[in-house]
Amino acid sequence: MSRLFTTLCSSLNHFCEIISANDDPNASVNQSLNDTTAAGNSAGIVNSVFRDAYFTHLYFLFSIMSSIEAQQKLATKGGDKNKNKELDLSMMLGMETINMCAKCMGGNASKLWKFAVAEEDVIR
Repeated sequence: MSRLFTTLCSSLNHFCEIISANDDPNASVNQSLNDTTAAGNSAGIVNSVFRDAYFTHLYFLFSIMSSIEAQQKLATKGGDKNKNKELDLSMMLGMETINMCAKCMGGNASKLWKFAVAEEDVIR
């Protein structure tokens, strides 16, 4: 498993921790979230720069996973079982990370997006 891939999964984990931070003002993770929120934003919506960085990391992970999938197919045809096992572990880590990010986005939608509809329940 490449260092880039594991570092990317780790950084996405930290992004999710920041987004999911509770409202405890003493939490250091919450301080990072407060640093990234827009000035004077009482709703707690993260800054667009933070959100863009989060989604760029997520897209990059998805792109690397596509490359790993192609490598898996080549390793399967070549009969390299050790390489295939390593790629399987990478894919599992990537899928777990994407699942975690999806749950984070779904559970914290109010911190990531501000809906244009006055009543959010109408669009959910």
